[in-house]
Amino acid sequence: MLKNFYTVRAAELGPGDELVVTVKLLVGRYKDPKGHLTYRLYRCAWPADSLGDSGTPQGSACTTNAREIAEALFPVVGMANMRPDPTA
Repeated sequence: MLKNFYTVRAAELGPGDELVVTVKLLVGRYKDPKGHLTYRLYRCAWPADSLGDSGTPQGSACTTNAREIAEALFPVVGMANMRPDPTA
């Protein structure tokens, strides 16, 4: 059974359950001082509780292990030598 990872409680989990999350990578508007593109990584509820102006899910920023997560889920991050947004 699909369950929202934000709202599920431990007592509600059972064999075969699937926790679903939307991960959003936002490419920064500015480059860092060395000229690298920057990005911010967000984890968003599924299904989306709210949508932003661009129609994308809104969520909370991932800061811990953001680079490892971003490079694993979005290979372009490594290929473009992108950097986490230091202002996030």
